[in-house]
Amino acid sequence: MFLFTFTFGSSLEKIKSLENKDIATATNELVGRLEQFHGAPIDFNVAPFVSGSCPDNVGEFAHDRTGESQISVSAEQYAQIDPMILNLCRLYEAAFSAPVDVLGLKPELDLRR
Repeated sequence: MFLFTFTFGSSLEKIKSLENKDIATATNELVGRLEQFHGAPIDFNVAPFVSGSCPDNVGEFAHDRTGESQISVSAEQYAQIDPMILNLCRLYEAAFSAPVDVLGLKPELDLRR
C-alpha cells in the first residue's frame, strides 16, 4: 500500500514535468528541424514519448497540418534528427523517473508504465 501511495504521489508531482524547460527546448528544436525538412508547419504528438516508448519513425509523432498525413523524411534527414529524438526520449524518461528508497536500495521507477 505504501509503494502504491508513494508511486501515485510521485506521478502527480511529475505531471508538471511536462512543462520542463529542457523538454520544451528539445521539442521546439525537433519540430523546427522537421518543419524545415517538410517545408510547412507540422502537428507534433508527444504521446509516443510520454507513453514510454521511443518512436521508430517520424510518422508516429509528426503529421502534416493540412492533411493529417504522416510525415516521412529521407535517410539523410533522419540521421540528422535521430539524436534529437533520442534526446527527447531521454528527457521524458528522466522527467517521469522517481527514486524509491526501500531498505537502503534506491531503484528508479518509470511512472509512465
